[in-house]
Amino acid sequence: MQTNMTDFQLFDLVETTLSSLQREESVIYTWNANLYTIINRLAIRLERQAPGFFCDMKPSILSPVPDLALHDRCGDALMSIFVRKTYMSEKEQEMLLAARRAGKSRLVLGLSFIPDKSYILIYYPQAIRMEYLHYSKETKALFPLKTQDAKDLSKVLESQGLKALRISKKSK
Repeated sequence: MQTNMTDFQLFDLVETTLSSLQREESVIYTWNANLYTIINRLAIRLERQAPGFFCDMKPSILSPVPDLALHDRCGDALMSIFVRKTYMSEKEQEMLLAARRAGKSRLVLGLSFIPDKSYILIYYPQAIRMEYLHYSKETKALFPLKTQDAKDLSKVLESQGLKALRISKKSK
């Protein structure tokens, strides 16, 4: 596999991987599987779709380290993926934006495998905005949902009825 893949080619790889996961292992959604199970199955599928590359896992909530990293073990990181079973909080979305700005991976994505939803929500951070996409479990197709400026993330969360996760500093 070539190391100079475009974002479009990497998205195609993700879409193919999600299709394979949906087609062959969708039962994990009915089990209400834990996050580690989903990350593990996704890593296996992603590595199979990308011969010559390795997909390593490090599941960790609210860590700037991605749950999955697709790389060649020689310093070329193609993709970093953060995986959740809920909508990502404002803090987590800011973490995605920071990972994108750091430039250690060619593509940074967030994936939300939300139980009882007909889609997987994909967060695609850009330099100053977040793009949201739906991957339909039924049609196995990717659809753009919306784009939001990074400074307006809290407004997006509130419009979805979600509260932003904030870490407060207590003074001594």
